[in-house]
Amino acid sequence: MFSWRPGKSSQLSNAISIVELLVHMDCEGCEKRIRRAISKIHGVDSLEIDMDKQKVTVTGYVDQRKVLKVVRRTGRKAEFWPFPYDTEYYPYASQYFDESNYASSYNYYMHVMTMFMAYCTLM
Repeated sequence: MFSWRPGKSSQLSNAISIVELLVHMDCEGCEKRIRRAISKIHGVDSLEIDMDKQKVTVTGYVDQRKVLKVVRRTGRKAEFWPFPYDTEYYPYASQYFDESNYASSYNYYMHVMTMFMAYCTLM
């Protein structure tokens, strides 16, 4: 229905979404707590928890931010899944996300920005 607060709505999302989270889980108790909290969200169709990968996948008519907020309220450290591809299904994609590829370009970028800032302060 309508909400008296702008931007707040109690309606379900119009499109089905897949929310993937990286959640730090130590034991089965953590898994149960997260499973119980997410199952209470209105609009959840399915929930998969992979303890080995520390991955939680939620499918349904839910808002991504709401799922993240609910998981964080359980006391677990959580963030959106940082890897765009699953290495099991896309093994070739892992070479593009190797940290050694980013290290050289990041240092180069920082060096250029430092030199640029130093040049600007001299002028």
